[in-house]
Amino acid sequence: MFAKIRGQKTGQRKPKRKSRGRSGGANSSLWRQIGANVYDVPVVRTRAGQQAAALGAAVVAGVGAGVWDDFGIVDEVSCVTDRNEPIKEDALKYERLMAKYKRGCELLGTWAEKEKA
Repeated sequence: MFAKIRGQKTGQRKPKRKSRGRSGGANSSLWRQIGANVYDVPVVRTRAGQQAAALGAAVVAGVGAGVWDDFGIVDEVSCVTDRNEPIKEDALKYERLMAKYKRGCELLGTWAEKEKA
């Protein structure tokens, strides 16, 4: 999870405008809220549930075959059942924790390099 967060927060990945939850943790309002706060984007749960992978495959095939111009069709065919907005104060706490995590990684890398020598 931290690798995903680190990638998004450092600009290695394009930040999303929202995240879609499906099955598992998406069934929990608490986990959706944590995800919204960590990534600082709204997290929505859709009715697709366990069928989200099949829906995604169908949309990829449809876009690839030229049936649809882009992946925006997902918003049209996927009904949102719940939405969790990030709580800004909590998102800022996660941002500060990420800075500490990154600093810890740097220090650990420096230590490992010294141990090699």
